[in-house]
Amino acid sequence: MSAMSEPPRELAALSVEELRAALGRQRAVNSELRTVIATQAELHQAELAARDALIAGLRSQVAVTDAQIVELRSQVVVLGDRVAQLERQAGRDSSNSNRPPSSDSPSAKKPRTVTGRSLRGRSGRKPGKQPGDPGATLAQVGDPDHIVVCAPDRCAGCGHDLGEVPVAAEHQRQVLEAPRRRRGRW
Repeated sequence: MSAMSEPPRELAALSVEELRAALGRQRAVNSELRTVIATQAELHQAELAARDALIAGLRSQVAVTDAQIVELRSQVVVLGDRVAQLERQAGRDSSNSNRPPSSDSPSAKKPRTVTGRSLRGRSGRKPGKQPGDPGATLAQVGDPDHIVVCAPDRCAGCGHDLGEVPVAAEHQRQVLEAPRRRRGRW
């Protein structure tokens, strides 16, 4: 290769021997270049074969992925239909189906509209007797008409006689009977 870097001389000034020597050098350089080109071509062919193998592998992966995508899309469609069906079922109540009102969920009931409510506002008090108001309890009568003693004579567990056992506790109850109604009158 060093011969190529030499400046060319006039061909007429060279002798035949010098020309033959230059031709030999040129042939040696040419053969070196041919081996380098062949080696480069082999390396290029090997790179192309490796690239083609990689492309074929990637194409097969793409085909598998495409098949999975198609399958998943069909599953999405099926599941979307199922969700829509379940939402329709969950949205049914006695007002938009033939189900009785007792089957409605208490937590899912819709609040009544303003037209269905009373216009009277809340007072803020709790229902029932208010603190500080006098009670209105029905007092027991001091002299009842009948007294019934309900004392057990035997122990319910072992069956022993309870006649000699001291009384442990007493409770009083009062039963009031409403007057009988006579025909059309009290």
